[in-house]
Amino acid sequence: MNKRTQIALIVVILALLVLSLLIKEKNFGDQELQTYTYRDSLDREQKKTAKLGRRVDKLEERNTELQTENDQLTKKNRILKDSVKALNKKVRVLNKKLQKQTTQIAANEAKLNALRGKSDKLVDRVADLRKQKGSDKKLIQILDDQRAELDKEVGRVFMKNDSLERKALEGTKELASLTKTFDDKEKTLQIVENARVTFDNVIPRKSNNKAAKRLKDWKYTLINLQLAAPSLEMLRGETFIVKIIDKNSGKILSPREASGKNDTLGEKFIFNGNPVPPIKYINYEKKTGKNYMVQVFYIKDRKEYPLSFGSKDVSF
Repeated sequence: MNKRTQIALIVVILALLVLSLLIKEKNFGDQELQTYTYRDSLDREQKKTAKLGRRVDKLEERNTELQTENDQLTKKNRILKDSVKALNKKVRVLNKKLQKQTTQIAANEAKLNALRGKSDKLVDRVADLRKQKGSDKKLIQILDDQRAELDKEVGRVFMKNDSLERKALEGTKELASLTKTFDDKEKTLQIVENARVTFDNVIPRKSNNKAAKRLKDWKYTLINLQLAAPSLEMLRGETFIVKIIDKNSGKILSPREASGKNDTLGEKFIFNGNPVPPIKYINYEKKTGKNYMVQVFYIKDRKEYPLSFGSKDVSF
């Protein structure tokens, strides 16, 4: 092998070595890029997972809040339902008692009639004996004594029956009162559980009547709603009240004039048919919460019961 051939061979080997190094460097760069890309993707997924976890935590927290709100709002409804059940039990017990007393009174009346019949017969027999000559005076005395005992028994049964009749009369009055109370509360429960509110509009507005996009611009709410029930006649003439409630604190936003002299705890309306006249719920208080809802309550005997299907969130 001559010198020129040796030099050419060395140059080729060196070129191959350099090419090999370049290929390795490129592969290493590609691997490094892949590693970086994988790590970047992993970081993004971890961030997404963490964000999703925070959203889940917030949702669980909100669910807890909603459950608390629901428990607070429906407490009166549960009390009402328990009251209806208790009244129904009282009505059944009293009705059963009255039926028993009525049966006893009827039995005593029959007994009184039988005793009076016996007494009358003894009176007639004694009268016949006294008309007879040589009548047995001893027998007459015995019969008179029997009649006297019968009359005493008549008196005892009569007094017992009189007492039962008075108790039955009092029980009847109590039953009538209980039945009326039961019917009223049953109707209240029917309305609370079955009346449904359709909110056509719940629009938070600015003082210039434009839609409020931010909480701080919210000055009043325009509410349009309709009521539905198995029978609208059940609702006609009844009084309802609309309230806006801070879902976080449970505080009611009191609609009032700017002077603050006419505080109320909601906007009342009497249902005379659909649609309900538009409700302008004005409020100038500073809003401290973040989540608000509209809730319709039924008013009965100065008590307010939240309708089971009568709420809607205020959305911006």
